Amino acid sequence: MAYPHDQAPGQQLAASEQRFQQEFGPAPSGLFTIGLGGAQRHRYQAVNDAYCALTGYRRDELSGEDFWRDVHPDELPALRTWSARKSAWRRRRAARPAGGRSAGTWSRSRTPPTGPSG
Repeated sequence: MAYPHDQAPGQQLAASEQRFQQEFGPAPSGLFTIGLGGAQRHRYQAVNDAYCALTGYRRDELSGEDFWRDVHPDELPALRTWSARKSAWRRRRAARPAGGRSAGTWSRSRTPPTGPSG
């Protein structure tokens, strides 16, 4: 078995991408990646089948589209605040290369949430 440090950088990237697709694609939760900067900032880069089923969009309808268009208006303020905080935190950490990915998940329950009385 070859370990990542024994492989050339191109082989490491290919192996990493293969592992990502094997885990990302068949995941039962809706998963997506969006661009972090430049022209691809907040644009869908990849979505899995569960995310397409959750949103009702086909993969080709999401590819390259703005993530924010799919957020419910009631959720926008909180999510934008969270995103701004995460962006500020990322700037304090080591810079990512342009076009890096950020993974996110959305899931839904088949049963309605229960409150304190339920």
